[in-house]
Amino acid sequence: VSFIQMLKAKTPLVTLLLSWAFGLQQLSKPLLFNISGVVVGVIIASYGEIQFVFTGVLFQEIGIMFEAARLVLMQKLMTEKLDPLSTMFFFAPICAFLNSIAFLIFEYGKMESGLVAAIEGLGAAVLITNAMSAFALNMALVLLIGCTSSLVLTLCGVLKDILLIAFSMMVFASIVTPTQAFGYSIALFFLTRYKTMNTDWRKEYRRITGKDEDRPLPR
Repeated sequence: VSFIQMLKAKTPLVTLLLSWAFGLQQLSKPLLFNISGVVVGVIIASYGEIQFVFTGVLFQEIGIMFEAARLVLMQKLMTEKLDPLSTMFFFAPICAFLNSIAFLIFEYGKMESGLVAAIEGLGAAVLITNAMSAFALNMALVLLIGCTSSLVLTLCGVLKDILLIAFSMMVFASIVTPTQAFGYSIALFFLTRYKTMNTDWRKEYRRITGKDEDRPLPR
């Protein structure tokens, strides 16, 4: 689990390049440098993996490409055509259709007692709660893309990755080597640089200390 989350940290660079290819993001040297730093950190973390399987890494990389393409295309659609809720209205049925095909191929044959019995065993409350949670998650996703960008969404996932890695270490006793920890620390460092590269630290200092010259004088 830890290694998968570290590999997924390359998604921001793929998203950045695809956003630039679709004309949604302007490339700059500081931006490219910081996002590339995240990737370098992930590569170092990958080098420290003690259970490396080429086939698994290949499928994960393909998944990263499709995930980045999905987010960028959603941003382009919302930028030019639709609002977030309308976007959900169009892509949710397609996702349901494709998931149904995958379900019939990979899962249905394993249900010895049938679909109805499996649903009854799971419980309607669990199923409905899961569906509502998935809807809320996807709604939050499209709203965030509409307000910011697909690149910001992928970078926000780094915090989730940290929590998943920590959870995996505590619950599943996943092994994280010092090399992996060092590489992921580099990735987090450059992520922080990206988030603060447009920050005017002098202005922030004046604002925090109450010496901001732009604030109106009290009457």
